[in-house]
Amino acid sequence: MMKKLIYSTVAVVGMVGSANAAIVNATADCEIGLTPPAGVTCATDNARRNLGNVEFSTAGDGDFFSLGLGGSATFEINPQFTGNGVVVEVTFGGASSSHNEAAEIYVSSDGVNFSFVTTVDNQGSTSSLQASMFNVGAGPFSFIRFIDVSQTTFSNTRSSDGFDIDAFSVQAVPIPAGALLLPTGLIALQIARRKRRA
Repeated sequence: MMKKLIYSTVAVVGMVGSANAAIVNATADCEIGLTPPAGVTCATDNARRNLGNVEFSTAGDGDFFSLGLGGSATFEINPQFTGNGVVVEVTFGGASSSHNEAAEIYVSSDGVNFSFVTTVDNQGSTSSLQASMFNVGAGPFSFIRFIDVSQTTFSNTRSSDGFDIDAFSVQAVPIPAGALLLPTGLIALQIARRKRRA
């Protein structure tokens, strides 16, 4: 009986420990209903101003959020993340389009102090969906921010609403094996105590 309980506890804790990261909060300059900050040009189409279009995924579905020229979006991720990530951008016509777009990626542990990671753009693919890989470093981090730099990266861009995020994903920080075994050990100790008393 005790072995069964311990094994089932290990299985449940193991599943929790391997859970994927997910978006728990998001803010942006160009959300529907918001007046953008000075210098930010948002999409005029409300479908492109819907921050809910951004999926936590490695593949896009064609629905996207436009950062706005000079705009940004910040996402809080739980559990914390580290290592590799991917962002999927939408540009109809792909790299052959004159709508050249780029964004800088930043990460933070506290949501206040952000560190630059890399710049991604829509120039690598002829399809409408452009997946760009990046590495955020060792972390752990809780926040990721995308800032549109289309006009400063491409002086001749015809983009009117900036980098378009369809989806992005980052790698959850793995839970140490010892942390997974702690609840199991505590349960086993409690069962052993009860048996001694009985």
